[in-house]
Amino acid sequence: MRALFLVALLLNAAFLYWQFTREAVGPRALPQLATGVERLQLVDAGEGEAGAAAQQQRQAGAGQPSRPEALKPAPPCLVAGPIVKKQLAEKLQARIWESTGASVINRLVEAQIQQYWIYLAPAPSLAEAQRLANALAAHGLKDYQILASPGKKNAISLGLFNEKDSAQRRFEQIRELGYDPRIDVIDRVANRYELLIRPDKGEWMQPARIIPLLPASPVVGLRRDDCQ
Repeated sequence: MRALFLVALLLNAAFLYWQFTREAVGPRALPQLATGVERLQLVDAGEGEAGAAAQQQRQAGAGQPSRPEALKPAPPCLVAGPIVKKQLAEKLQARIWESTGASVINRLVEAQIQQYWIYLAPAPSLAEAQRLANALAAHGLKDYQILASPGKKNAISLGLFNEKDSAQRRFEQIRELGYDPRIDVIDRVANRYELLIRPDKGEWMQPARIIPLLPASPVVGLRRDDCQ
């Protein structure tokens, strides 16, 4: 028993001696990295998925090219029309090209147009309509027609005009002869021609360069449109 007590006492004394004599070890400083060497960042276990995803995004973004600047919209074309006759459209096409050097495309389109019809109201009988027609012919008017269609039977057509000014002149002419003409506005879709004028060398085509080349008619207008 006494021997065991002495052994335990010696062990305790040896432990205390080791505790007081061992070298204190502090935190070791990290070695100095050479210039240009990248320091590795460890991902904490609690944010492993988020950190890995962020790392993948950074790597993906590093390999992608920078976003190009937004492309400038192409300058619009000018469109002249509608033009009733193909021969006139071709003539204007050549005139615009010779004057401006721009590319001009002549194309057939469907256009919503207004026409103006001048006529005399239906007469009570065909004989009366013929009498009125003869009187008009005596005044030098020969471009008339006696109608036989329902609703306008025995009326006298005096012209269908594409331009309001021309229709108004005919209206005033018939009224000055002592008759009571009427005018109807007719809306319809018809085949017409228009000219697509492309800008020269990507520059803006100014309407002021084109308007003097068009016929002096309110029917042939000018507008901007996409270059299609």
